[in-house]
Amino acid sequence: MDLLAAVTKALGESFGSVTPLTGGASYRSYRITTAAGVHRHVRTTAGAEQDDETTLRVGLFVEAELLRRAHDAGVPVPQVVGFSQDPEVLVSEWLEGETLGGRIARRPAFEAARGKFARQCGQALGRIHSVPVDGLNLDHQTAESFIRRTHERYRGLGVVRPMLDGVARALLNTAPEPAKVSLVHGDFRNGNLMVHPDDGIVGVLDWELARIGDPMQDLGYLMLNSWRFGVPEREVGGCGSAAELFAAYESETGVAVDRDRVAWWQAAGSFWWGVTCLVQAARFDPERPSTMEFAAIGPRVSEAEVDCANLLLPGVTVTLDSIHESEGRWSPALTEAVRLGTTEFGSGYRSRVIGSMIDTLQRESRLGWSVQNQELGRLIELFGTGGFLDDLRRRLADSLWEGRRSIADPTIADHLIRTALNDLRIDQPSYSAPPLTDLIER
Repeated sequence: MDLLAAVTKALGESFGSVTPLTGGASYRSYRITTAAGVHRHVRTTAGAEQDDETTLRVGLFVEAELLRRAHDAGVPVPQVVGFSQDPEVLVSEWLEGETLGGRIARRPAFEAARGKFARQCGQALGRIHSVPVDGLNLDHQTAESFIRRTHERYRGLGVVRPMLDGVARALLNTAPEPAKVSLVHGDFRNGNLMVHPDDGIVGVLDWELARIGDPMQDLGYLMLNSWRFGVPEREVGGCGSAAELFAAYESETGVAVDRDRVAWWQAAGSFWWGVTCLVQAARFDPERPSTMEFAAIGPRVSEAEVDCANLLLPGVTVTLDSIHESEGRWSPALTEAVRLGTTEFGSGYRSRVIGSMIDTLQRESRLGWSVQNQELGRLIELFGTGGFLDDLRRRLADSLWEGRRSIADPTIADHLIRTALNDLRIDQPSYSAPPLTDLIER
């Protein structure tokens, strides 16, 4: 069955216009308009790119059932209109609002929505964690299995980032014991919420990573600095405070928020996001133009590494070395992606993506060689022996993962943070992550 026929079957009626929507790495999304002039949202697996987490995603059939159950529990979600198999097509109600996190966190039009954002998040999460999961084929993850699986994804890429190995080991060493479990949304954040300027949150979207696990995971993940969109002082999506979030959650559930578990999951979420940036970058294929944007995500790993350092290594002070002119690290993938983008695409969105990649390449050209030389010099001093940069990185990464060295060692911490901050200056120089980025010489 072709896509148009599948949508017609799921919708139960004919439709007129079809508008492709940007975003969404796992599914294709469209807005359709029925013959009666009603807008609907369509998500489908047809034509979507696959990645190494595809087997962990719940699939649109289970997602449709989750939306129905969440709606019954009072969670603001788009109502399911229809579903069809082969290919999977989920048709739901069209919601009016904004999903771009930066606009929600910063634009004046959303000031009223920001005032209620954290409270609405707490209420929604409380209701999500009450949704019954009987009969649903959902993955069950503990804190330990989450870290081990994420580290396996990272190591499977063949990339060496010692900070990630050290963070993974530190998180495993402090992983909380299994707790009372519930449905976990798995990707609850500013950017996956439909927000109306006046009404606030009107839809919780993107349930594809739903699982059974520790409900504190959703609260910690929501407060990642990456989801604050340049407003780091507002812990909840760049819009509100943790105090508001926790109070609303406790009022909704009658369950006290375990702040220590939330803090652990916040660090674990930053680790997961860093690995996911690398996974997305690995999906870029110059033979498939639709993967061009994945190349731009890879450099964001450094923001996640800095956030992990902030969360796991409080009180560390670092002074950056001077940085000199030279060439960079991400150049091959980004150069090819820029070439592909400028010849294949012309939309405003993709033009902005291309512009961002060009900026990164220019910073690499100025700073990259010096950054690598500094990293090599510190590793030689650390191990007391010469060697190639990649070999010494691997040696440090293995020793951190195997527990022979630790990010709690001040010398190790100093090296890892210097490396992450220097990378951040190339990759994301405008990223707001106090206090460590206060050390970057601008």
